Amino acid sequence: MDTIEKLSEFGIIPLVTIENLPDIPFIGECLINGGIPCIEIAFRNQLAVAGINEFRNLYPEILVGAGTIVNREQANDAVEAGAQFIISPGLDEEIIDLAIEKGVVSIPGVATPTEVQKALGIGIKNVKLFPAAALGGAGYIKAIGAPFWEVRFMPTGGINSNNVMDYLKEQNVFACGGSWLLPQTDIRGRNSDAVIEIITDAKNKVETSRRQ
Repeated sequence: MDTIEKLSEFGIIPLVTIENLPDIPFIGECLINGGIPCIEIAFRNQLAVAGINEFRNLYPEILVGAGTIVNREQANDAVEAGAQFIISPGLDEEIIDLAIEKGVVSIPGVATPTEVQKALGIGIKNVKLFPAAALGGAGYIKAIGAPFWEVRFMPTGGINSNNVMDYLKEQNVFACGGSWLLPQTDIRGRNSDAVIEIITDAKNKVETSRRQ
């Protein structure tokens, strides 16, 4: 099973910014016990590289990716640290080229038909839609996907437990991304019951959407 197939199987990709490296074992156990062994670590501070490396060392069973990648240098640092996929807020061909060189999956961000068409032109059929809620939510995905039947979307931005089902039911959505699964307040407080409940609920929503 390749990386995109694994992400599609999970259906939801938890996103987190690592605030402290000692948080990693707590986060890892919550992901495993909640049933979504996958994480996207945001490049929003200096701990991202170390966080990816530690996750890969401690939890080989967790699929680990890098998010908020905005340039080739960050992409290279992420892959060298062990990132198995790269997610960007926008479409940057240098990042895509680096990912191809390194043999990892790149999921670039798009927001308009022009960007989707550009992605298709360079062979990318799995893209991130950002910021999904601000662009119009699930209705926008349905509309923008109509002329691009080959493309599958990973919406992020403004997605939460209350609206995620709206996205998951769309046939051209392969997964959703969001930080609501790993609240920083619960991580700081080591509230594992709360975090596991959130992750388990998300997993159940994915399974429900697939039965509909």
